[in-house]
Amino acid sequence: MPDQQLDPQFPSRAENQLQKTREELKQAHITIEQLKHNFHELEKEKSRLGKENQKLTAQSQESISVLSEISLKEPALIHKINDLEAEVKRLKTQVESVNSLKRAGLFVDYENIRICLEQKSQRAMDPVKTLDAIENLISTGDRRISMRVAYLPSNFKDEQRLLIKKGYEVFLKNPGKRKNGSFTCNVDIAMALDVLERSGQLDVLVLATGDGDFLDLINFIRARHKDRFAFDVIGVEGSINVELMDAELAQKIRLHHLPPA
Repeated sequence: MPDQQLDPQFPSRAENQLQKTREELKQAHITIEQLKHNFHELEKEKSRLGKENQKLTAQSQESISVLSEISLKEPALIHKINDLEAEVKRLKTQVESVNSLKRAGLFVDYENIRICLEQKSQRAMDPVKTLDAIENLISTGDRRISMRVAYLPSNFKDEQRLLIKKGYEVFLKNPGKRKNGSFTCNVDIAMALDVLERSGQLDVLVLATGDGDFLDLINFIRARHKDRFAFDVIGVEGSINVELMDAELAQKIRLHHLPPA
C-alpha cells in the first residue's frame, strides 16, 4: 500500500477554518449578550407597565366610587341647585325693584328743625327719633332715600357723630354771635349750593326745613328743569313759613308736617 501524502495546503486551510469558527463563536457570544440585555430591558418595562396598570386600576376604582357617591347625592344636589336659582331670581327681582324707585336726596337744616321742635315741645329734641320720623315721612312706595346730608353748627359734636353713624354726610359751620349775645348758624347758602350741585344724581329733592327762603331755590330749579324733579319739604308743624304752605296749595311742592311731640 503506497504511502499517503498530506495535502501541503491542509494546515493553512485548517487554521483558516479554525479562525473562522472562533469569529463565529465570538459573534454568537455578542448576540447572546445582546439578547440578555434586551430581555432584561423587557422585564423592566413589564414591571413598569404592571405598576402603571395597578395605578390606573386604583384611579378607576376611585372614580367609580366618586361617581357612585355623586349618583347617591344627585337628588339633594339638584334640590340645592334649584334653591340657589330661586334665591338668585328673588334677589334679581329685588334689585330691579329697588332700581326702579325714585332716588330721593334728603337735605336737613338741622338747626331749623331743632329750634322749631324745642320751641313747640318745650323739651330737648331727640335726634334719632326726629331723623327717623323725617325719613318715614318721605319713604313712600315709589322712592328710596339714596342720599342724606345734614347741616349743623360745628360745636354739635355728639350730634355729628350720631348723624355719621346713621349714614349722613355732615356739613359743619361755625356759629355766629348776635348783638344780644345769642348764637346763630345760618346754613341756607351752603345747603342751597349743595342741592344744586347734587341734584343731577336725584329724582326727588327733599328739604327738611320750615324756612321760606328755600322757596327761591325750588323756583330756580323748577324754572331751569321744569318737571325734572319732585320737591318735598318737611317742616315742624306750626312753624312752617306761610310761603311754603302757599307753594303746596299751588302744587309746586309736597309738604310734610313733622309733629312736635
